[in-house]
Amino acid sequence: MTHRLQRYDCVLPLALPRLLTYWGDALQEGQVMLAPVGKKTMPALVWRAGNPHLPAQKIKPLSPPPHAWCLSPAHLTFLRFMADYTLTPPNMLWRMVLGGAALPTFSESLATQADAPHVPQLSDAQKKAIQPVLNDLAQHTPRVTLLEGVTGSGKTETFCEAIDACMASGQQALVLLPEISLTISLLQRFAARFGFMPTLWHSGLTPKQRRTRWWDIQQGTARLIVGARSALLLPYARLGLVVVDEEHDAGYKQDDSVLYQARDMAVARAHHEHIPIILSSATPSLEARHHARQKKYRHVVLPQRFGGAVLPDMALIDLRKEKLPAQSWLSVPARHEIAETHGRGEQSLIFINRRGYAPLTLCRACGARLQCPYCSAWLVQHKKNDRLQCHHCGHEKNLPPACHDCGAIDSWAHSGPGIERVAEECEKIFPHLRRCVISSDLVSAREMARLFADIAEHRVDIIIGTQLTTKGHHFPKLTTVVVVDADSGLTGADPRAGERSWQMLQQVAGRSGRDRARGKAWLQTYQPDHPVLKALAAGDHEKFLQAEMAERETYTLPPFMRLAALIIHTKQQAEGYRLGLEMAEDLSHNADLSVLGPAPAPLLKLRGWFRHRLLLKSGKAWALQHAMKPWHDKLQRSRTCKVLFDIDPYNFM
Repeated sequence: MTHRLQRYDCVLPLALPRLLTYWGDALQEGQVMLAPVGKKTMPALVWRAGNPHLPAQKIKPLSPPPHAWCLSPAHLTFLRFMADYTLTPPNMLWRMVLGGAALPTFSESLATQADAPHVPQLSDAQKKAIQPVLNDLAQHTPRVTLLEGVTGSGKTETFCEAIDACMASGQQALVLLPEISLTISLLQRFAARFGFMPTLWHSGLTPKQRRTRWWDIQQGTARLIVGARSALLLPYARLGLVVVDEEHDAGYKQDDSVLYQARDMAVARAHHEHIPIILSSATPSLEARHHARQKKYRHVVLPQRFGGAVLPDMALIDLRKEKLPAQSWLSVPARHEIAETHGRGEQSLIFINRRGYAPLTLCRACGARLQCPYCSAWLVQHKKNDRLQCHHCGHEKNLPPACHDCGAIDSWAHSGPGIERVAEECEKIFPHLRRCVISSDLVSAREMARLFADIAEHRVDIIIGTQLTTKGHHFPKLTTVVVVDADSGLTGADPRAGERSWQMLQQVAGRSGRDRARGKAWLQTYQPDHPVLKALAAGDHEKFLQAEMAERETYTLPPFMRLAALIIHTKQQAEGYRLGLEMAEDLSHNADLSVLGPAPAPLLKLRGWFRHRLLLKSGKAWALQHAMKPWHDKLQRSRTCKVLFDIDPYNFM
């Protein structure tokens, strides 16, 4: 080895808990090189000065890639922040930066045909809302703006003004979405607005599409990028603006592999890039509202629907009084409203947030239930393919001819409604009406685009849909919404249950009455006195949100306290509890923490592993990470147990 070579700890796109050390010649942090790993060569990110204690003969040299490139200092700083904040090995983040490609190389740019853009005339309220962001862009001021607007108020058209200004200055704009199904209509709107199709980034791309689009993003030829969570970590050449649409959506939280909240990490990336960011929602999260009250976020509001449309009315249908017949899920008032809506030449949406045919199958003879052998969950009947499926691990099986407990033949009964069952009932009640069913396990992305076009052009009378229909879609003729089971999200261990239910029901109701005719949403419920439902029916949203915020503060829950969850996975149930007790005993000595647990997870068994949970609370920044880091380093190589360290948890199952 010559005297010029130095040691560098490098990040590799592998699921490794540690960095690997290589020889390099006067390299800088953030530089990308090629590293030998066994018989393969992989892109390596120079992270820091190398391990001085590693024997020299064990260190291999780095070589330059065909096309030299380097992460920007801002991007590198952000990756270090994210790794420290989420307790994620940098190797895992590097895989996301590379976009899932083993070695991105030069590729032909994706040709985008430009047409004449259609620039809509904004209302005075929209212009007033976006002007501060335009000033931020012009003055290169990093600022978080919470754009709140009632459903149908024109939030998308409003933040498109900022996107236009960003691109006009030669920079790239990134729009994040919580789920890829929302891109179908949004891409078409963007294409009409800007005259070209944006660059789409999500997990469903082919390897060739990934290579081409990754290169366009890294070189700066992709001007507008629309993507799911993972798009946040890509190496943008000139990132100038980030928009997080539907910022309240729980879909921004990733619960496997790398555990992170993409909305919060988007705010962090914008901060490190020194650029503005817009958080847009009709139903902002309490966290965003709290930051706005503390003046950490600018808060702008669009209080009225665009073009003179008015917000829908909301009413409750008390199922305690309706006495639904067995195997029936639509009440008489709901049926009456749907029929009247059709008589006026308008459309209806029947909403149920439950996939499949029936959530539970039991034996009429002995009461035995069909459960997943790998999870503490009931198997869901799917009538389309006549299979039972676990929605947690994906296990499938046919319906057995006899009960496994008592041996009774043909004794199975399906309990409760899923979307397929509601669609079946709807077909019996309204056989003459044109129907479509929209659910992620029934409709492909291509079919969904066609269905949404059919709905918009009124080739459908009744839409039966899950949460895929609750946001981001504009159906001019839709005036009536019926929520089959408005109680479904109001119970459970989730401290955000009330907020989430309010957001979902408000969003689904907001699909109605977006044109000239006034809409109405009917919420079927067995709990008409629940605070969430009473607030929705009364239109008193601010009172509910204030009460929800006060309750969070009383019980020291987010946004007033930081949480971290430790989820212990073991093959033997007792082993997990013992480890939980050991961890709780150790962490309880930390004066900056409050430790709850260990306790069996509500979903005790998942994919064959038993799960126990600890919940940590702290009011101090970084106290959770500092307390958990020793355990993280100790346990990440264990083969007998897996421990997930979840900062800012959203899933409490």
